[in-house]
Amino acid sequence: MLLKNRAGLTLRPFEPEDVGPLLALFRDSVRNVARRDYSEDQVRAWAPDEIDIAAFGARLGRQRVFVAVEGETIAGFAALDGHGHVDLLFVHPDHQRKGAGRLLLQGVEETARAAGMPGLSAHVSLTARPLFEALGFTAIAERRVPLRGQVLTNFRMERMI
Repeated sequence: MLLKNRAGLTLRPFEPEDVGPLLALFRDSVRNVARRDYSEDQVRAWAPDEIDIAAFGARLGRQRVFVAVEGETIAGFAALDGHGHVDLLFVHPDHQRKGAGRLLLQGVEETARAAGMPGLSAHVSLTARPLFEALGFTAIAERRVPLRGQVLTNFRMERMI
């Protein structure tokens, strides 16, 4: 699958050497973008300094992962499990509002449709909710998730495809 948007971003498949850069992107995105919707303590609980890179890599390895790139620069990534759940979707702070999230969800949707999945689900942060809603997802439930001594709000969202 080769998807490209007007901003020059392209989707490519995940490669094992992406684990470190994707972990760094995850941390940067949470700490610099999600902080507008979550407290400093919540952000640090969500993206702590001591994330186990091997466990993160194993999590990615169990899923279909899409990487949005601009040239050689990673702009974002998304992970789809085998049941239509968008497990992860993060865009680097420097690539916000350039269509990376939309492109990643387009790749996820095309893959899910090709696999015969009837729909997609995700647990979506306050920060990502507007993107998911703009792409046709509906909030099914608000959730309060305990994490490392903090409680974070997110939403279970779904969309038929």
